[in-house]
Amino acid sequence: MEEKKERRNKRIAVVSAILVLLVAILCLGGVTFAKYVSSTSAPSQQATVAKWGYVVTVTPENMFNDAYGDNGTSATWAEASTGRTGLSIAADTAKNNLVAPGAKGSMKIIVTGQAEVAAKLSLTYDASTFEEISLTKPEDNTDPDNVIAAVDYKPIVWKVEKKNESTALYDGKSLSDALKALQNNLGTGVIMPGATALDLEYTISWEWKFDDTTATPDANKYDTILGNVAAGNTAPAGYTAKTTIKFAFSLAVEQSQTGATA
Repeated sequence: MEEKKERRNKRIAVVSAILVLLVAILCLGGVTFAKYVSSTSAPSQQATVAKWGYVVTVTPENMFNDAYGDNGTSATWAEASTGRTGLSIAADTAKNNLVAPGAKGSMKIIVTGQAEVAAKLSLTYDASTFEEISLTKPEDNTDPDNVIAAVDYKPIVWKVEKKNESTALYDGKSLSDALKALQNNLGTGVIMPGATALDLEYTISWEWKFDDTTATPDANKYDTILGNVAAGNTAPAGYTAKTTIKFAFSLAVEQSQTGATA
């Protein structure tokens, strides 16, 4: 009898142990095991548009005029064309802008300011579109004992000057060379942001001397031929006369891709 009780108690104990284990398994089934986690927080960030502070100015009012006073300068400038990325200036006698012996004119080119991005300063032009006042005639060697020299007369003297420099960048009779000198001085390099504040001022001027016979003994004769051709008359035999000055250029300060990556 005692043996039966003992075996029954063992069965109860075994059943109880199984129940306890089952409860433990059920409890473990409700537990969530977390993954490893590392975290940090970034402080508040903000940015603003980089400043663009360059200004390009050209003052063409006295470059070519409708009429002249005693000093050769008086002034009505017909019109200058502008663009958003730079400024172009063109001179054209078709707008009644005049040049004459004794006259002169000039314009200033000014670039100022500073920016927070890399920038490139450049001047461009197409010299093939230029026109210059000139009178030419080929050499006449029909008589070997009396060869007549060729004529290559350009009455306009061009000058390019930079503020605070005593020597002109160019002083001569070639419009193309004058603008090339300006272009070379401006350069096309990159202006580093925040490091270079621009304060550039150039003057392009021209003069048609009233009596240039020291340099060219026949200057008065040639000037008269040019004036007559401009009035609609035919040039003397052998001469080719050009009576128009025409040029255009564009000056721009543009953001450079250099240094553009944050």
